[in-house]
Amino acid sequence: MPGVAKTLEAGYMKIAKRYSYVHANRALVDAEKTLIRGDLNLAWDDEQVVRWCKKRADEVAHIVATFSCEASQVMQVLKILAVYDLEFPDRQVDLFGYGPALRRCSCEQWWRRQVRVLQAREVEEMARSWRLVHDKGQIYCSHNTVNRRRAQKVRNAKLLSQLNATNQVGQEYLLSELADLQVSNPKIRRSELMVRMRGFEDLAESQGKVGEFYTITCPSKYHSTKIGGIPNGKWNGVTVREANDYLVNVFSRIRAAVDRAGIETFGFRVAEPNHDGCPHWHILIFVDPGSVGELRRIYSHYALKEDYGEWEKPANRFEAIAIDPERGSATGYIAKYISKNIDGDQFPGAERFGRDCDFYGHDKDSSAVRVAAWAACHGIRQFQQIGGPSVTVWRELRRLSEPDSPAPGMIEQCRQAADSANWAAFCVLMGSGRGQALQIARAADIDHATGECLSPVYNRYGEPAVDRIVGLTGDCEKVITRLWTWTVERLTTAVKQVKT
Repeated sequence: MPGVAKTLEAGYMKIAKRYSYVHANRALVDAEKTLIRGDLNLAWDDEQVVRWCKKRADEVAHIVATFSCEASQVMQVLKILAVYDLEFPDRQVDLFGYGPALRRCSCEQWWRRQVRVLQAREVEEMARSWRLVHDKGQIYCSHNTVNRRRAQKVRNAKLLSQLNATNQVGQEYLLSELADLQVSNPKIRRSELMVRMRGFEDLAESQGKVGEFYTITCPSKYHSTKIGGIPNGKWNGVTVREANDYLVNVFSRIRAAVDRAGIETFGFRVAEPNHDGCPHWHILIFVDPGSVGELRRIYSHYALKEDYGEWEKPANRFEAIAIDPERGSATGYIAKYISKNIDGDQFPGAERFGRDCDFYGHDKDSSAVRVAAWAACHGIRQFQQIGGPSVTVWRELRRLSEPDSPAPGMIEQCRQAADSANWAAFCVLMGSGRGQALQIARAADIDHATGECLSPVYNRYGEPAVDRIVGLTGDCEKVITRLWTWTVERLTTAVKQVKT
C-alpha cells in the first residue's frame, strides 16, 4: 500500500536521523510484527483486503456447513479470529444464541469492516509512535489516514450513486441525492449545531444563567510528542482511543458529581485533537451564577485527579474561562471549535495567524480535513449535547409540513418552534430528561392505511432490527412523521446511463 510505504519510509528516516540506523532497523522489525497477522498484511491496499476478506468469510461459512455442533463451530471461528486479533461478535448471544454471530463471521462485509478499522488504527498509531504526527510534521493525523479517509469517501459516494430509492407512490431518488439533505451534509450539520447552541444561549439569558468554558486535557503520559516534534519521554504508548476513553470516564464522573450536587446545566462538548493526535475536550456550559464556584471545583477535581501535580501550571490540564457577554457571545466563542471540526471556517487562533490558519499556523481547510479524518479513524464522537431535549424529536418535527387546521396541542406547538429554528422555545416546551413532553414512536413496520404494526423486521444476520422511527407521541397525541416506505435497489447499467 503506497500510503503505508511512505509512512514506513518517513518513520525510518526520522528514527535514523534522531538516533541511528540500528534503531531504525529495529523499528522496522517491530512494525512488521504489528502489520503482519498470519496471512493478513495490514500494509495491503484495499483491493487486496477485499479479496482476503472474501476468503476468510468463505472459510467460516465452510466451517459452519461442516460442523453440526454449534459449540464446535464457535471454537473453530474463535481460533481464526485470534490469529488476526479480532473479537468474536457475541453482543446478543444470550438472546439469540450463536447463530447471528456466526452469520456475521460468514459475511464478507463484516470482515471488511473489521480489517479496515484495524488497519487504519494500527498504521496511525505506528505513525504516532514514530513521532510523525505533530505540529511541525503531519499534524493531527498521518498523511496515510487522510488519504484513506478520502478514498473511503470516494467509495461511499460511488456506492450511493449506484443505489436507487423508490417509495410506494413511485417517487425515485438516488441515495446520493438524499444524503445531501441529511445532517451528514457538513453544511447542514454545522448549521444545526449553531442553531442549537444559539438557542441554549438565548435560553440561558432568559433564565439568568451564565456561561462557562472549560478545557480538559489528558495527562502528559497520553501525549506522544511535544510542540515542535520533540519526543515526550513520559508517553507510555497509550493510543488515541485509550486517551479518549480516559476523557469519557472523567466526564462521566463529573456529570455524576454535578447531579449529586443538584446543579442543573446545559450546553455542548466538543472533542478535538492536539497537534499529536491526543484528544482534548472543550465544554461550553450554562449554569446558575450561584453554582459556578461548586461547578468549577467539581470539574477541576476530576480533571486533575490522575497524575495530579505533574504540571507546574494546572491550567495546562484544566482551564476555566467565564464567558463575558460584553466581549462576545458564548455561541461565537464555541463557533470556531465547531467549525474547526466540520468545515474549517472561523478557526481558533485567527487573531494570531490570520483567518485562513489554525492555531498552529496551518491552512484551515486542510486542517479541517485532517481533523475529520482523525475522528473517523479513531471512532471519536466529536459533538455531544449536555442536557436539554432530544434532538431526534426536533428533527422529526421538522419533517412535518404545516397542518391544514393548526391545533393548539403540544405536538403542533413544538412543530412551530422547530420549523422556525427556535431551539430555546423548543427547550421550554419539551423539558428535559425522562419527562420530556414528546417521545419518539417506533414500530418494526407499520401499515400506513390502518396504523397496524406488522411483524418485526430481521437484519441479514437473523437478529430483530432496531424498530424504526415512525412518528411522535405525547400529551395523548400521535403523529406519523415518516409516511413513505422506501425500497433500495442497485441500478443496472442501462438505468445509470439514463439517469446520468
